[in-house]
Amino acid sequence: SKKQALAAVAAGGPRLRWFVVDLTPVTMIDVPPLSACRDFHATLRARGVTFATAGRQTEWNLWAARRGFEWSEGTRFFPTLRAAIDAYRRETGADASAGPTGEA
Repeated sequence: SKKQALAAVAAGGPRLRWFVVDLTPVTMIDVPPLSACRDFHATLRARGVTFATAGRQTEWNLWAARRGFEWSEGTRFFPTLRAAIDAYRRETGADASAGPTGEA
């Protein structure tokens, strides 16, 4: 939920640089959650945090396009969670031995 995501952002504190949502387990897409996702992305962007999704990119983009929905500027898409983590580490210089959050 958006409330849980905002709590995770708050827990990340000021060092939080990326927030990745793993869409792989999502089997059904509905308009209200997609709108909440866009609002959440705007909140992250205001904090300077990169919003990214992993998995199911093609399904989400096709579904959204049929409904006239456009992702917010700056949304990053990755085919897998591993690809998102690798990009985060490459772009931020996070230690390769660090966990997914960048914490060693």
